Amino acid sequence: MLRSIFPLLLLSLCIFTRVESSGEDGDLNIRAVSQASPFLLALQDTPRAAVELQLKVQKADCYKCFLIVELQESDPLQTDWVTVGDSWLLQLSNEEPLTDQLEEWDLVEEKLYDKKTKLHFLFTTNSTTPVAFDYHVTQLGIVGRWQVVIAGVLLITVYILIVFELMHRTTAALIGAAVTLVVLTILRERPSIATVVTWIDEGTIGLLLGMMIIIGIFSTTGFFEWGAIKCFKATKGKVWRLLIVLCSLTGILSAFLDNVTTIMLVAPVTLRLARVVDLPPIPIILSEVFFSNIGGTATLIGDPPNIIIGSMLSKYIQFIDFIIYLAPGLIIGVIPVFLFLRFAYRNQLQDKIVEDIGELEAQYRITNTRLFMKVLLVLAITIIFFFLEPLTHIEPAWISMTGAAILLMISSPHEIEQFLEKVEWSTLLFFSGLFIFIEALKEMGLIRFIGDVCTSIIGSVKTEEERLIVAVVLIMWVSAFASAFIDNIPYTATMVPVIVLLSEDPELNLPLRALAWSLAFGACLGGNGTLIGASANVVAVGIMDRANYKVSFLTFMKYGMPVMIITVAFACAYAILRFVKFKDY
Repeated sequence: MLRSIFPLLLLSLCIFTRVESSGEDGDLNIRAVSQASPFLLALQDTPRAAVELQLKVQKADCYKCFLIVELQESDPLQTDWVTVGDSWLLQLSNEEPLTDQLEEWDLVEEKLYDKKTKLHFLFTTNSTTPVAFDYHVTQLGIVGRWQVVIAGVLLITVYILIVFELMHRTTAALIGAAVTLVVLTILRERPSIATVVTWIDEGTIGLLLGMMIIIGIFSTTGFFEWGAIKCFKATKGKVWRLLIVLCSLTGILSAFLDNVTTIMLVAPVTLRLARVVDLPPIPIILSEVFFSNIGGTATLIGDPPNIIIGSMLSKYIQFIDFIIYLAPGLIIGVIPVFLFLRFAYRNQLQDKIVEDIGELEAQYRITNTRLFMKVLLVLAITIIFFFLEPLTHIEPAWISMTGAAILLMISSPHEIEQFLEKVEWSTLLFFSGLFIFIEALKEMGLIRFIGDVCTSIIGSVKTEEERLIVAVVLIMWVSAFASAFIDNIPYTATMVPVIVLLSEDPELNLPLRALAWSLAFGACLGGNGTLIGASANVVAVGIMDRANYKVSFLTFMKYGMPVMIITVAFACAYAILRFVKFKDY
């Protein structure tokens, strides 16, 4: 397998380094216009099938002011200019800048492909004061018009590799990232190494690395075996009672920690418990993962999509609002999920009778008390800072990495290799490759296409109440399935401006908060749908893989997809009742 992979990677690298940028003005360019001073931007005279313009517009001290952008062509004698397609009208804001505004002009539809005509952008405004903006122009060839379709094909291809286990998921993610970068280079322009590195979510990688080191050191103290016996004793060997306790604990912790940290704390204990009393660990750990994603949906800090929504809509949504409006919709879905798990695992989980629990307690004890106390102190401080994150605004990655560094220093400053060996490097590489892969697909317009489709469907509904129902249902379910199959971080970051534009349209009259809660429900709960739907899923499967318990993509989806559908269905019914019927949002 490796012999077949390396030539492909080498070929990808060669193409990637030799293809020239197809864009214009690789860096963002700053300009300003006013009512008295328009700005004209001439385009390169090359064959093109479409033109994309990306803008970042600064705040404008003006009421009901607009930035107007027109693509114009000249006649053969260059004596007159004709506007191509529709003008692009951006309403300026005096509160915050407009970021990542993008518009595309299809020159094939306008019958301008390969014509020897001059094209330029004309920027005008009705503001009397200067309006500053950054621009970036990309001219696409005939194949570039189909970049969304190509992105979809690449996504399906990588999923086929992962779903049918044609290769390890880490290898599939890395190859997908490399090939997608090559395609992106050919269709659009070659991103710099610095740009590609920014596509990797350093917060997730830092959090995982730090917690892996802390948990790896913790595992050498014997705590997980000791804790497993205590849990089993407390539930008196009743497996379903044990499952309810572990899942409830996981859900509550995930609401106030992030779900990745929670799984890294709970899964090792569960794994040791299963080994000690001879229980199958896969059903229990998968159930914990499902409830970590459900619990993480309840608060601003529990899941990355909520963090994105809370930060981008901080003027409209506060920390406590997430609990008030999301938690009830989650609670009503908990019992149906437990009933489904009881049915799904009815033949796998049976009560265990242990004749001498005292013998197990004597056998599994804390083996290194001194190291245990050090780890417990550092872990307690780390978790406290996690809880205080809304007040301190210190990112979890900083907290995690600092805790790991301190623990390495006070536990074994000269011999750290034994602890670094416990880091799941394949999981970190998988996340890195996946982040690059999904961001490259985003650059090709796949996620924006999903948002545009949702916008057009919602806008086609005539009556106000029906429009809100369609908006809530569509945003929630599309977000759920999109988050199950693509990373929910770039998806959520793309959809937040979409729902803001929907709420600002006076003809639609949609409440922003209702749309935000629908997006949060879908993006977070959708993480249960597939193995790569949420970071906690991948971490849990990595922990089980390391212990030689293999969970395939289809196995995870067999149980995760029904859980996703159940929770989203109940959340959707709750949202329609509360947001539409009672207009409480």
